[in-house]
Amino acid sequence: MSLSYYSKEKLGNSGNVKIIFFNGTVYEGKEINNLPNGIGNINYSNGDKYSGGWKNGFPFGKGQMDFNNGDIYIGNFISGFPDGEGEMRYKTGTRYTGQWSNGKPKGNGNIIDSRGGNHIKHDINSFGRIEYPNNNIYEGTIINGVPGDVGKMFYANTDFYDGHWSNGLPDGYGHLITASGDRYGGNFTKGIIDGFGRMIYNHGTIYEGYWTNNLPNGVGEFTYINGDVYSGNVFQGIAQGKGKITYGNGDFYEGNFEDNLPNGYGRVDYFNGRYYE
Repeated sequence: MSLSYYSKEKLGNSGNVKIIFFNGTVYEGKEINNLPNGIGNINYSNGDKYSGGWKNGFPFGKGQMDFNNGDIYIGNFISGFPDGEGEMRYKTGTRYTGQWSNGKPKGNGNIIDSRGGNHIKHDINSFGRIEYPNNNIYEGTIINGVPGDVGKMFYANTDFYDGHWSNGLPDGYGHLITASGDRYGGNFTKGIIDGFGRMIYNHGTIYEGYWTNNLPNGVGEFTYINGDVYSGNVFQGIAQGKGKITYGNGDFYEGNFEDNLPNGYGRVDYFNGRYYE
């Protein structure tokens, strides 16, 4: 702490002082050279409150920080940051108990969420296993307490995802097998199928192309179980706009589509060489 102080007074014979800093922060406790040192309490001007050990003006050793957003940390501090063993009680009701480094969870720890589920017991920034209250199970890399980098999620409804993660959500390339038997391989963005990918539906149809918000969207190709193949523009899962369909018998149509059907200008070429335009 390098704040200039406005006033300082001794508090009785305890050896404690009260220091009021120019920004409105108020400290009561032990001090050396006008800096908190030893044991003391402080009310910061931003609403944060700390009680515990100090060294050279910074929280150090055992203490409790009540943050202005409602979170509470109880544990060890180094240079003003949670560091070592400690517990964070988030305003949501979730609690993390374990190792900290430079203000962030790092090392072995345990997370209990607001619903009472025992989430994590692992090295919080390496490989681990998360068991969620809704019975989902994650195995893989864990970063700051949530799935990150690469890992697998076994969902309670029997969906299965294996791939890349970011901030607790599928993000990047991955494979998804749904409870209904659909199989997707491709890109995800923040937990949503988005970008380029290939889906094999449980009824046999295959789509390969671009996706938006979990639906085929953009340019892609459908291969149907009856042998028909459509390639072209797709809008929210249906053929829409310019495209071409080759039928199983060898006929093909190229032109405009609407709601999955040829509609508007186009040309039909029959397998026997005849055509209609």
